Parts: sequence; structure tokens; C-alpha cells
Amino acid sequence: MQLDDEQYLEMVDSVVDEGEPELLIGPVPKATTLPAGLPVQWARALIAPNPVAVIVQMWKPMESRLPRVCQALRERLRGVGLLRTEERKPSLVYLFADANGVFAFRGYPPLTKDALGDSVLPTDFLDFYQIHDGWVNLDSEDGGPLPMAGWLPLSEVWDDVALRLPPGDSSPDTLVTVYRDGTELALVFDTSNSPILPLRCRSDGSADVLLDIWISIDREIAEFLEEMVMRSDIGRGDAVPGAEDRAAAAQRHEELLARAADRRTRAAHFGGGGIHEQLCDLALAQARSEKSLGGDRERVVASYRQALREFCASVDLGGDVSAEEILDWFGIAHALDDVAGAHFVATIPVEMWNDESLAAFHARALLCLFLGDVDHAKEFVDEILGMTYDQGVASAPKDDDGEDEPERGAAIDPGADITAQMLDGLTRMDAAAFAEARQRAINELTRGRAQQRALLPWSMRLRGFDAVALRYGLMRRRSGQ
Repeated sequence: MQLDDEQYLEMVDSVVDEGEPELLIGPVPKATTLPAGLPVQWARALIAPNPVAVIVQMWKPMESRLPRVCQALRERLRGVGLLRTEERKPSLVYLFADANGVFAFRGYPPLTKDALGDSVLPTDFLDFYQIHDGWVNLDSEDGGPLPMAGWLPLSEVWDDVALRLPPGDSSPDTLVTVYRDGTELALVFDTSNSPILPLRCRSDGSADVLLDIWISIDREIAEFLEEMVMRSDIGRGDAVPGAEDRAAAAQRHEELLARAADRRTRAAHFGGGGIHEQLCDLALAQARSEKSLGGDRERVVASYRQALREFCASVDLGGDVSAEEILDWFGIAHALDDVAGAHFVATIPVEMWNDESLAAFHARALLCLFLGDVDHAKEFVDEILGMTYDQGVASAPKDDDGEDEPERGAAIDPGADITAQMLDGLTRMDAAAFAEARQRAINELTRGRAQQRALLPWSMRLRGFDAVALRYGLMRRRSGQ
């Protein structure tokens, strides 16, 4: 991947305080003199015309623990580079692209087993550090597993947050921070427990027990990387984990399920829905795996049912939920013919997920229709149509004081466009208009490699719209629907 001058300067400016930054972008000529002691796989990746295969092999030990991140590397990694500064050892830069330009993660040199030998953290976690001693956002130095030097007590990271911890030995001083995302989220190990306990902490003071810290790290990083643009040169074989990887994933799945009972007991003392959220992700991953291998339909359905139950349990305990998830789970509940599940999702308090985003308006309109409130649904659709087309971009309306007005003339997101048209057809009770928009959704949003491998594919979300159309007689029930 080539960077223009502006992109190059933007990259090096983010580390200029480290002194004399120099960024060498691969592929580099074989005659180039690379720094002594550079990991062999780094050198191979820097020389390779397409470094993806080398990087995927380097990350192979983490395939079962970071499946979505590894998949994103297969599909979205554009290139690698070598970053050198005066203050730090050389680091490997991973290059991605989105609509706004180039984005990078920074991987530090791996640690030896001897360097990790004195750590009290679980071996399952430390394994990653033989790949990189931290892999973080180049700009913010967070958003990924932190370097060992950054494993600080949470009391030093958040000195102004009063955590709500259960009675006992746990305190901010015993919580070792290994991942953070700005000032909002930290993943930590509670070293006062035996065995050491992974927790998710938020700046509102909440802390809840996790089944496994890697599930959370995988979700946090992957949700970001999956927004990056897919490479155009990707082939079918490039993007599919091998049989060995699938076997390792299946083994890890069983190990985590065996751990669940103990963690549920511990979670009861902390509160929060973190463990249910992770069990939900495990069930979704199992369903995806079964589908990709052409597995038994009953097993796939059972995995989705388990995922829905865990999602509902997580929300019931105050777990986070987004408007996008409301749309997805509403569709999944209908795909499973789970009437109670659909009503549960439809009646999750709006305050829990309404962030005034376009997705939130989509969800509010669809759920109003489902609950029979057509008048309010029409009002939301009017807002949606204005947001999607008048401004030429999918975004929330500007504030009352006029701030954050989106740029006019930007490209309309196909998903936003199609969703707006489906909702418009539903509120106008226009069966033909809904059918036309629905077919566009099938053609443009449910196909392609990324959708086929998505944890929450658009085909599931579509079932929520179908349920509303059926309720108002705007479509006929199809076989299997």
C-alpha cells in the first residue's frame, strides 16, 4: 500500500514526540537494510508484495482467541510498515483504510518467555505477547492489548472514578489494566482473586465479571476493523480459516462453556451482564461456524436461540445495547419465531439505546410499527428521509445550536437508503414500494463474502421488517418464514 505525502506526514506526526520518526512502507526491496534483531516474520511481511499471508501465519496462535480480529486481518489489511523513533524500539505498523483515509495499528516487538516469566497474569493472556508486546491504535496508544509497561493499576489510570466493587479484597489498586478505550472502558485482571478474575470496568463506576478477556478484546477491536474497507484482491481461499483453526476454535468453545458455571457464580457478586454478553457472542460464533460448514439446521437454530437468551439476560442486568443491536435482535427473534423474545427486544427502554443516530431512528420507527403506533412511526420516517436525503449523508440531525452539521453532498450509505425506503413503504402501507426496497436489501445487503461470515448478517435483520409487513398485510408469508 502506498501513502501519499499527506498520509505519510499524518502518520509520523502522531509519534513526533518520540523523536525523529521514520516510517518505511512495505513492500521494501530485498536489498534494503533492516534493523538488526528484527523478528523474522516482520522482515518477511515487509518484503512480501502482499503481507497478509505472513501476518495471518504470525497471528495463528491467537486464531481461536481472536477469531474476528484475525478474519479482519485476512480481509482488510492493506499493508505493513516499519516505524522507527529515537525513544522506542522499531514497531510494525498495520495499515487499513476507510472512507476517511488511512488508519494504523502499531505492534511492538514480542517479549520472550523469560521476560513474561514473573507476570502473575494468566498464561492464556500472555501468549499474545510473544507476537507483540502490545498492539494499539497508532494515534491514541489504546484500543488494543496494552504494552506490558502499560499494565498499570486502574487507580492510576482512572484516578477520578469511584468504582462500585463488591465487599472484599478487590480495589482499584488490585485491578491490572491490560486494555483501555479512551476514558470510557477498561479491561482488567483482578489480582485479589484466585484464580485471577477478568473484569470490564466503565467510567460510570460499573464493573462486571467476564467469562474471558479475549472475547471482549476481540469484540472491541473487530467492531472497529469491520468498518474498514475490504481489499479488492481477496480470494475465497484467503478468507476462510482452515480445518486446524476450526478444530482449535471448537476446543476453546468447549473450554469456555465449562468455565461458565463458575463465572456465573462470581458474576452474581458484581452484577452486570458482561458474562451473558460473552456467552451470546460464543453462541453466535457457534451458529456461524455451523452454517459455514453446512451443519445441521437444528444445531444452528439452537445456537441462535441460546444467543438470544443470553442477549436478553445481558440487557435485563443492565448490559449495553445499541440501536444496531436492537434491529439485529428484533430480526433474529422473528427468524426464530420467538414471540416473547421479539416483544422483549421491542420493549427495551428507549433510553438504553437511543443515541439519536440514524440507526436509532430506524429502530424507533420499526418498533413503533410493530407495537401499532403508526402515527409516531410516520413522524420518525419523516425525520429519517430528511436525514438520509436532504443532507446527502446518513447521520443524526444537527444540534439545536447548529453544531455538528454533516457535510452536504456526501455519498448516501446504501444500507441507510434501503432501510429508509422499506420504512417509508411500511408507513405508507404501500406493498409494492416495500417489496421493491426489500428486494434491493436482498440484492445489495445480504450477499457477498463479508455478509456470509457476519455474526449478525443482514438477512436476519430483514426478518424484523418482514414481520411488520406481515402484520399489516403488506406481504405474504413465505415457506420457512
